[in-house]
Amino acid sequence: MNPRHIGERIRYYRTDRGLTQNQLAEKINVSFQQIQKYENGHTNISVNRLMQLAEALKISPSSLILSDEKLYLQESGDGRYGPELSTEEKTILSLFKRVKSKKTRDTLLDLLRCLTEAEEKKTI
Repeated sequence: MNPRHIGERIRYYRTDRGLTQNQLAEKINVSFQQIQKYENGHTNISVNRLMQLAEALKISPSSLILSDEKLYLQESGDGRYGPELSTEEKTILSLFKRVKSKKTRDTLLDLLRCLTEAEEKKTI
């Protein structure tokens, strides 16, 4: 387990849930400075603490360990996506998988890329 990778994942999920470092620290009974150390990858995290963080962030422990590719693209056997994906992301993936035409799928991807680039440039 790479402490820097885990720290980045902690920060991502903490901010995604609108929590401050202090709020997360209170949930697992550590100081906010300890959360800073975790997020910066300066401190190794025990399995017990990893479990506490995952519970406080309402995610699976694997969400803090796996790479984005493994985490987001892996689909369970029942056709549902893990708790790491938002409702919108699940809907997009579900609908995209139903499109049979490669040309249409490519067009959708191009459209999404254009929209993303425009949004990043604040032109929308």
